[in-house]
Amino acid sequence: MKKITQDQYFKKINDISFIPTMGNLHDEHLSLINKAKEFKGPVVVSIFINPLQFNNPNDLNKYPRTIDNDIKLLESIDVDYLYTPNINILENIEEIKANNYKNLLCDKYRPGHFDGVVTIVNKLFTLVEPQRAFFGLKDYQQLLHVKNLPIINDLNIDIIPCETIRSNDGLAMSSRNNLLSKKGLQLASNIYKSIKRVKDSILVNQNILNEEIDYLSKLGIDIEYYQICDQETLESINFKNKNKNKFIIAIAGYVEGIRLIDNILSD
Repeated sequence: MKKITQDQYFKKINDISFIPTMGNLHDEHLSLINKAKEFKGPVVVSIFINPLQFNNPNDLNKYPRTIDNDIKLLESIDVDYLYTPNINILENIEEIKANNYKNLLCDKYRPGHFDGVVTIVNKLFTLVEPQRAFFGLKDYQQLLHVKNLPIINDLNIDIIPCETIRSNDGLAMSSRNNLLSKKGLQLASNIYKSIKRVKDSILVNQNILNEEIDYLSKLGIDIEYYQICDQETLESINFKNKNKNKFIIAIAGYVEGIRLIDNILSD
């Protein structure tokens, strides 16, 4: 694996498959890398903890930094290039506004977060110039914002969604899971079980969402939002008319003070 810090290095490499990360790599990241390896070109993974997307300074300070372990992991799976830009990448950066899906789901509770995400992803895209980039479905709203970048900036990049990777009890893989106690992890596993019950029951039980909110709250999960939305617009869906477009069940909540998100898509 070649480690790259120079921003202009990738100008001479073609057909790149790109996975941008903030490090603290886990099985979700590995699944993106494995998907990228299905293509013929070189695989580039970047690690940069982006301060622009943290609207809470405490979240930035607590974010796990495990660069040595990350490097060993990437070397063990034969990633071609590791790109680790320094903080100078933010100098004179073009600020991008994530105007779509404004005040919906995570954007409502984390103002400015997605502006920071698309700003740094756009910068990485211009530096790495990948043919394709890989993002997980767990961060579904982020995925929708990133999919808009090639359109609004006329970039020839394919955005490839990848399935959410879960532990055996259903908990979606996340760097934030490392901040939970064993008891907290067990409690958090109820999130996926809940959204799966909603998916299975929503067309026959119109009140299932409220029932699940009450259930999770009584368990000790502080619900921030729990909604059923259109997959394209993220607008809430009223299921009185059952002939609806494809939907997503999305949730954000706090376990032991740690914010977790998850979702499940309709078939």
